[in-house]
Amino acid sequence: MILQKYGIQLCSMQHDDIQKVRSWRNAKHVQKNMLYKGKITSEMQEEWFTNLDGSSAYFMIIHQSISIGVIYVKDINWGNRTGEAGIFIGNQEYHKSYIPMLAIICLMDSFFDQFSFSKLKAKVKKSNNSVLDFNFTLGYKQVNETDTYHELLVSKEAYSKSKMKLLKIINTFDLGDDLSKFSKKEKNYFFLRK
Repeated sequence: MILQKYGIQLCSMQHDDIQKVRSWRNAKHVQKNMLYKGKITSEMQEEWFTNLDGSSAYFMIIHQSISIGVIYVKDINWGNRTGEAGIFIGNQEYHKSYIPMLAIICLMDSFFDQFSFSKLKAKVKKSNNSVLDFNFTLGYKQVNETDTYHELLVSKEAYSKSKMKLLKIINTFDLGDDLSKFSKKEKNYFFLRK
C-alpha cells in the first residue's frame, strides 16, 4: 500500500525494511521515547514481522526517496474502526523537521477519511512533552495515565476541527500530488471489513 499526501509517501513495510527499522528502533534517540527499552535482536524483529496480520498497518515514511522512519496503526478493531497510532523517526536529520508532522497528518487523513475510522488512540511517554503537545494540537484528549505514559484518544470530528487550524501551516509547503495505491488484499482489509 502507498499513501501519498503533503509530499510524503507512506509505503507498507516490507521484509527488506525490517533490519533498517530494527537499527532505528535500537538507536538511543528512538529508544528513549519507547515504552519497551530492551535491545531488539534480529531474531526478535523477524518473529515480530512474521506475526503481523490484518490488525496492524506499518508504513515506512519516505520523503524525497529517503526512508526516514516508521508510522503505524496497530491493535485495529475492524468492527469499531479504531486503532492505536504511533511513529518514530530513525533518520536523525529529520527528527526536528516538519516532515514527521506531515507524515502524521497523512496517516490520520487516510485512516479517518479513506478508511472510515472513528477514533485513534496513542500512548505518549510522560517525559515526551513536545509529542504530547503536538498530539493535543491534533485534537487528542488524555483519557488515562499510568506511571510511565499518557493514554490519548482522538475522534474523527475532533481531528477534523483541529486540522483546520493546521492547514494554514501545511499549505505553505510545496507538497506534490496526493496518491493512494492498494493491493487486492489491502482493499479487502481497509475497505471491505465490517
